[in-house]
Amino acid sequence: MRPPPTPTASYVEACKKTSSTIAKNGINQHLLVLDLNGTLISTKSRNSTRRPQLERLQRYMFKEFQVMVYSSAMRHNVQRYVDTSFSTAHRNALLSVLSRECMDMSRKEFTNKVQTYKNLSLVWKKHPQFSQYNTILIDDSSDKAANQPHNLLQLSTWDGSQDDTMLIALIGVLDDIKNAHNVSHYLSTFQHIKCVDEAADTATPWFEIPQVYSYWLSKGHALLNIDGVLDNMASLSLE
Repeated sequence: MRPPPTPTASYVEACKKTSSTIAKNGINQHLLVLDLNGTLISTKSRNSTRRPQLERLQRYMFKEFQVMVYSSAMRHNVQRYVDTSFSTAHRNALLSVLSRECMDMSRKEFTNKVQTYKNLSLVWKKHPQFSQYNTILIDDSSDKAANQPHNLLQLSTWDGSQDDTMLIALIGVLDDIKNAHNVSHYLSTFQHIKCVDEAADTATPWFEIPQVYSYWLSKGHALLNIDGVLDNMASLSLE
């Protein structure tokens, strides 16, 4: 088995760039690259189940971001998961859907259960308007992001609980990171943790630090409440 990939020197160097050193590229929206199984859905049974609050997350993220799917499952399964997880309008709005067939794997690796890696360079080659500066990988596995670790916003793996609030907290973080001029700088310097608790242990995932998770969860709820009020006002104005 091949050793895991490592970030290139140019990627690491670019992570250090701040807004003042990055040329404007005219892109107003960041790109969200979504994992599926364990992150947004569970595929433990034949019929995939949605993580709680997925519909509310979708309404938020398709307004604020460009969105695509990148899964290590095979293409026919990925399409089935997408069909059952996204509304027709949101499916049509997806920028792209990448599957196992799009990964750099040997035939043996492709047909066996091996550790897979999501090389965002493939995404940026397909969609050159995006780069490490404006791309956020949403995944429950840090290993998948070995090529570009500082573009990963990791989530907890969904255990099937219907009390799960992870996707609401995610909305809170995303609403902050959407303003970052360099996503890889934002995440490499743990701004989503340090803005809440400067002394927090950054070796611990943000969602496992109680005060940090609570902060972003509250932000997510507040955003959804505002969004709901605005939606209701818009509906009333049409009546």
